[in-house]
Amino acid sequence: MSSIEAENKQQQMADNENNDNNDRMELDELDIEYETMELKVHKHRKHNSYHHPKFMLNDDENDPYISAINPHFKQNESDWIILKNKDTEKIIVPLFGKMQCNGYIQDVKSMRIEIGNFEENKWIPLNKDNATVALAQSKELQKFEFDVDDENIVTISQLMKEKNYRHFKLTLTENHGATEEMYSKFAICRFKLYGIIVGKY
Repeated sequence: MSSIEAENKQQQMADNENNDNNDRMELDELDIEYETMELKVHKHRKHNSYHHPKFMLNDDENDPYISAINPHFKQNESDWIILKNKDTEKIIVPLFGKMQCNGYIQDVKSMRIEIGNFEENKWIPLNKDNATVALAQSKELQKFEFDVDDENIVTISQLMKEKNYRHFKLTLTENHGATEEMYSKFAICRFKLYGIIVGKY
């Protein structure tokens, strides 16, 4: 093989590799589109007094969401909140979130987060095998990450667009010991999701 043929072959291999890379959506290339998601409450199970979950979406940690009291839950029943992005044009896939509780026994100990369509009750988990997110009993802002990578972000974004998956289901499964009847089951001071823009609806 001549030097010219060898050079042409190397160039062809490089071009093929570039084409393969262009077909994949690399997270590090999308970092420039990263942003805080502006969320609103679409539906929720029930709140205590005036402590609507909309309050956990602002920056005032002294005005929390407080769920219904324990007698209003069946045994092992979870609390749930359906959130929706205020931006109706951008497809934003969340990569991580942050939650702040009160540091009391009503703090969220475990939860799940899914993307889907509330009206059709169809959901896809953001963590592998729909594993729960574990949180400490703390009044500090805690960060949690999702199992979103270069491969499944394409699938998630396609479902969000093709199936109109615009809702985020927050399922609160366990607190840090608030089991007596006098207690509300959960309390959340602040909740935020952060993601990247991957397209438009």
